[in-house]
Amino acid sequence: MKYSNNEIIIIAIAILNSCCTTGIQNNSAEKKTKIDSIYGIMISSGTIEDNCFDYIEKEIKYSRCTDEKNNNNIVYTDTKDKKYISPEGVYIGMSFNKVKKISKQKLVQEPGWVYYFPLKSGWNAAFVLDKETAYQTITKDSLVAFIFKRK
Repeated sequence: MKYSNNEIIIIAIAILNSCCTTGIQNNSAEKKTKIDSIYGIMISSGTIEDNCFDYIEKEIKYSRCTDEKNNNNIVYTDTKDKKYISPEGVYIGMSFNKVKKISKQKLVQEPGWVYYFPLKSGWNAAFVLDKETAYQTITKDSLVAFIFKRK
């Protein structure tokens, strides 16, 4: 089923406003601190995953989504944390041209969501679309807004 950009925004707002629980767990075996707030995230053009939570690993905050129907397998992870640096050296706030040189891949556009460069590590450097029009002119001065990985 395809949704218009306005429908996606309305669904995303509804999901984000319906957070269930909050709390903090420390799992020392994995050296992660899970922040137990379940919410929804848009993980691709037209797809919202509703079993997502934040966690901290090595002092970096991530958002992660899992598939409840499939043994809670990880389907999406992202970070907007400026301390994160990808294995290739890409970081939040890096310029479009620098990421393009590192990626050596074509820019991918997901209408209604983001533009991104795939990285060898499996991560993707994302440039956010304009919230008003769902389009953005990418320039050499555009900056990485977040870094994500889908399974």
